[in-house]
Amino acid sequence: MSLMANNELTLDEKRYRRLLRYNKVVERNLTTIIAIKDGFESDDMLRVQECWGELEQSEQLVIHSVAPAYGGLFTTSQRNYLGSIELVWQP
Repeated sequence: MSLMANNELTLDEKRYRRLLRYNKVVERNLTTIIAIKDGFESDDMLRVQECWGELEQSEQLVIHSVAPAYGGLFTTSQRNYLGSIELVWQP
């Protein structure tokens, strides 16, 4: 079996790879993600913002990239809110 270039992957293969990346990020940041979900549950947006800000930008992008229909943990409205949070990035 030969390896295919990334642009030759089927849509299902791309979704599978995205979900694998997503699961790795979720596993590394489970405590923070649970705190974000708790913040949404209790309508504590300050907590959501603070916890979301604890994640690296690359981790936020991975978490934001998986819709609930494909295994993502956040609802569409929660993802929209997380995507609207403006943070100042520091190196």
